[in-house]
Amino acid sequence: MGSLSTRRQLVYMYHLLSPHHVPGQNAQPVLAPEEWTPLWQRAVNAFLGPALHDALQRHQPETPLDDDILGLLAYLSDQNLIRNQHLKKQTIELIGHLNQQGIKPMLIKGSVALFQPIFPSPAMRCMLDIDFLIQDHERRIVFETMEKLGYTPGGEDFYPGFLESDYFGRHLPLMNRAGEMGAMEAHVSLCETWRENDPFEAEALWQSAFLHQTDGIEYHTLSADNELLFSFFHSQYLDHSHRIGALPLKNLHHFAWLLHHYRDDLNVEALHARLQTVRMLRAFQSYLTLAQRLNLVAPHLFPAAKFPSRPLYYHRATLQKGFPRLEKGLFFLSEMFEEMSSAKIEQKFRTEPGRIPLWRTRWRIAADWLKEARRTSKDTQG
Repeated sequence: MGSLSTRRQLVYMYHLLSPHHVPGQNAQPVLAPEEWTPLWQRAVNAFLGPALHDALQRHQPETPLDDDILGLLAYLSDQNLIRNQHLKKQTIELIGHLNQQGIKPMLIKGSVALFQPIFPSPAMRCMLDIDFLIQDHERRIVFETMEKLGYTPGGEDFYPGFLESDYFGRHLPLMNRAGEMGAMEAHVSLCETWRENDPFEAEALWQSAFLHQTDGIEYHTLSADNELLFSFFHSQYLDHSHRIGALPLKNLHHFAWLLHHYRDDLNVEALHARLQTVRMLRAFQSYLTLAQRLNLVAPHLFPAAKFPSRPLYYHRATLQKGFPRLEKGLFFLSEMFEEMSSAKIEQKFRTEPGRIPLWRTRWRIAADWLKEARRTSKDTQG
């Protein structure tokens, strides 16, 4: 399927998924019947199957999809609803125990949608795990509380003495419990400590947060500005999307619905000034252009004088989506570039003059990456 056809599919898919979609009023491309198959497959692969099902149910567009495909989308939606209900129950249990310790965590990313009406349906948002933010001095209590509840740590963030380590990442190790549908990930920061421009100052972040008392528990959520900023930052910087010109399908959909939900609470002037300060304004303008061109965000929400359109990024991202191997290759190079950056190496390995030279550390990282690539290749072939 050509890249221009891919763009038509994306525009039409987001036309349906848009929070301000009005049947018969929004401009939409004309899709050939054979283009519907890659459209619904793309949505499912991006964890947007339940969202597509919800849109088809609410808007009732004419589609050539047969009953088997519509049944599959309905099944995915039903199963995700069951999973989200289980994840919510699991989250309530954990936060209840943390509240007993005097800790009121902050829900972030997809976990907010379990408790707040971000989406019109609780089945729409797919999530791999539950993310929440805690304050740095709470990390030991939170970790020990989760262990008492039967959670076990794993992954590269778990190593002997990690709680006392000088190098501590954004989050505790991923915590799993047998029989659960999702893992728990407690974050101590929204941004890695090695980055020069951190848009999230911890004290201001907590002071501006909303405190909620629902379902017998107390928890925080980010302010409207911080919610939108973190959604952008996570997608475009932590996931490398801006650097490689990627179009993050699920993240962009989440960004659009957050903006729709918090549209009356945003301080656009303050957001503009903040993005300028941390030198992320152009990246935000590019991301916003992507959402606007795909009919996900109403243009009037952001003044064009301060948020001008960046059409080149839109054209690059939508055309590039037709070449998935290129996007994967660019992601690998971007991740390698980040791992090799002097700022991250100095933070992670504490390189100093007279100790481990920077070039030697980079060779060590490259060797580890090659070993991992070979191991992954063998596992795939096996």
